[in-house]
Amino acid sequence: FGVDWSLVNQEAATWASDYSFGLVTGINQTSRNVLQKAINQFVSSSMTLDDLVNAISGSFGPVRAEMIAVTETTRAFAQGQTILTEELAAQGITVTEVWQTNNDELVCPICGPRHNTSRIEGGWYEPPPAHVNCRCWLTHEWEVDD
Repeated sequence: FGVDWSLVNQEAATWASDYSFGLVTGINQTSRNVLQKAINQFVSSSMTLDDLVNAISGSFGPVRAEMIAVTETTRAFAQGQTILTEELAAQGITVTEVWQTNNDELVCPICGPRHNTSRIEGGWYEPPPAHVNCRCWLTHEWEVDD
């Protein structure tokens, strides 16, 4: 069977539209609206990460905008994947999310031990990001219940 993973982008966009960005500290409703719109556009279009940083730099400054862009796009895509895997589970398809890192010298002590582990094996419960500027993502293993 096949899975249309482009649905992740749709789920990520929907999630970003509703997300309050509560983990981004010190923002007002105007900044929150800027983020919701920009993240939604990013996951729904062919925007690059640099485009997103430029779109939100006016509200956050370039350094903070880059940190927010990396962290919140990671969060949106991981949430979109999680929503889709939950929908597949409801149809009898068991999907195991597996944490991935770049597995290089920049991987932090939080993410390094999670590399290539599932929620059960790795003891992690929330999908990426684990911290600001997290570069991690999820891959999937699935099986059909008999």
